[in-house]
Amino acid sequence: FTNIVSVYSNENTTVKSANDTVEAYYIVNLDVIKVADSDDYGIGDIVTFTIIVINNGPSNATNVTIRDVLPNGLTLVEGELEQVIPFLAAGESYNFTVKARTTDIGNYTNVVSVYCNENTTEVMDNATIPVYNPDLKIIKSTNVSSIIVGGLVNFTIVVTNHGIIDATGVVISDILDTTAFSVVASSEKYTIDGNNLVWTVDRLTRNESYTVWIVVKTLTNGTFVNTATVNCTEEGIIKQSDVDVHVYHPDISVIKVAIEEVVYSGNQTTFRIVVTNNGDMELTGLFIDEVIPDGLVYDHFIGTNWTNNGTMFYYAGSLAVGEDVELFVVVNTTVSGNFTNRVIAGSDNVDNHTAEASIRVYTPDLVVREISNDPNVIVGQPVSFTVIVTNDGDCILGQVYVDNIFPEGLVYTGFVGVNWTKVGNRFIYSASLNPGESISYTLYFNTTAGGQFMPKVIAGSNLTSNATAKANSNNTTVVSVPGISVIKIADKSSVKVGELVTFTITVRNTGDCALGDVFVVDEIPEGLEFVSFDGANWTKVGNKYAYSGSLAQNESASFTIVCNATKAANITNVAIAGSNMTGNVSASADVSIIEEIIPTPTPTPVTPEDEKPVVQVPMDSKATGNPIIMLLLIIFALIPLRRRKE
Repeated sequence: FTNIVSVYSNENTTVKSANDTVEAYYIVNLDVIKVADSDDYGIGDIVTFTIIVINNGPSNATNVTIRDVLPNGLTLVEGELEQVIPFLAAGESYNFTVKARTTDIGNYTNVVSVYCNENTTEVMDNATIPVYNPDLKIIKSTNVSSIIVGGLVNFTIVVTNHGIIDATGVVISDILDTTAFSVVASSEKYTIDGNNLVWTVDRLTRNESYTVWIVVKTLTNGTFVNTATVNCTEEGIIKQSDVDVHVYHPDISVIKVAIEEVVYSGNQTTFRIVVTNNGDMELTGLFIDEVIPDGLVYDHFIGTNWTNNGTMFYYAGSLAVGEDVELFVVVNTTVSGNFTNRVIAGSDNVDNHTAEASIRVYTPDLVVREISNDPNVIVGQPVSFTVIVTNDGDCILGQVYVDNIFPEGLVYTGFVGVNWTKVGNRFIYSASLNPGESISYTLYFNTTAGGQFMPKVIAGSNLTSNATAKANSNNTTVVSVPGISVIKIADKSSVKVGELVTFTITVRNTGDCALGDVFVVDEIPEGLEFVSFDGANWTKVGNKYAYSGSLAQNESASFTIVCNATKAANITNVAIAGSNMTGNVSASADVSIIEEIIPTPTPTPVTPEDEKPVVQVPMDSKATGNPIIMLLLIIFALIPLRRRKE
């Protein structure tokens, strides 16, 4: 390429020019590779050469010429020794094969060259092959390419004479890594030379084969290259064949953890199980066998890709090296105790592994009792109840409380109890309550109504449900409302002096409880004089009359008092009654006592014909005559007057 430049100006319009010429060409870098399909040939074997031409650029190549030269000892069987490729783009390659037959023993080097229009410099490569006679070939194979530690591997060695003459003094050797393998069986006896197992064959004729095998036990994991060699007297080279065996050491670990190490009976608890692939191969057929002891009952599980049949769990996927998988098993607790839950984990290629997790199951329980300190009282009297809370379980309880419901008829006045505080009607215990321990407090009330009373108490704690005190004979207080009445009746409302009057006194129990020590005090007022009294079960001491029995509800008891009226008067006779349970009541009876009046006798009128002379007796004279006669006259005169009065 010629590049021209010119120049001129206004003052000089003559054009002046200059030029320069450069040569441009394509850059092509070719490469060629030649390889033989083996390194062990006998006379008459076919050798396959593979030739690869590569354009490494940066430009495309045209008319790429390839020449392959076969040396003496090799005869072309198939393919072209010279080829021209019209176009080979940058970055592309072209390959082909040439097959030749061996005709003589020796080492033969086969050369190939390549060039193109853009780069005429020849690039060459070669492949050298040995040709033997006799030609021993050795092939070592194994029944497995991978196995686990402890498994058995069968190595087979086949040696064949491909030459045209017999091979003598044939020596077959197997180089065995004794740290990885241990022979357990073989096809025939061998000798040991260090780590080599050696078989000797006197003669191997043309096309004859000889086979030996060994069975080994794998001892450790890893990838092991096991090499077998063969040589004979006629061949000056040792030939070998290798097989690779990968020995795996599958292994798992299993961990079991109790999510809650302390559980309370009746609650659920969860175990976390983690299985990890600690080996060097992928695991399949993973399973977990959950061994649940008595006292724990399986409920359900949580886990991805897990299925179960009862307490046997199966993992649906595979477990890669280093991978772990977890399973959560939920159980119900039924009784107290220490429980060890065991799990067995394994897979298709792994021995079973076990793990354990222990939990402590407690059964918290709380009992509340209530005792009446005053089983029987009279309304208006104070009463108290003692509340006793007992830890009847096997673990420590906290936040113990008692709710109290006070019935009508009892008025709360206070309580006494150590470590107890009152908030509303709830009593809270500030300390913890050990198993078997009891705590108490006492409630005090005033009674305002009759009846049977027991303040309701409901106790609980941080671990228990509510417990209620049951009613029985020793936790109930009977509040009685005793009552008594007395009636006093006189059989006459008025009597004359000297006459008798009878008072009937009746005492009745008007309350709701039996009365004892019933008494009546009857003060005889002036104007009456006690004569006698009569009444069953009554005794008299002075003016007090005591009833010897008890007086049941609505029952009454009576007695009578007979008195003599001694002087005229209006009197009120009061009786006062009482008992051991009541105050005193009174009743009275009014009686009028009158004095009998004897009238003066009226003289009998004297008719005229009977009229007698009146004898004048001086006032200061003394009475004469018979006094008895005078008295009789007076009596006779009074009799008609009395009859008229009646």
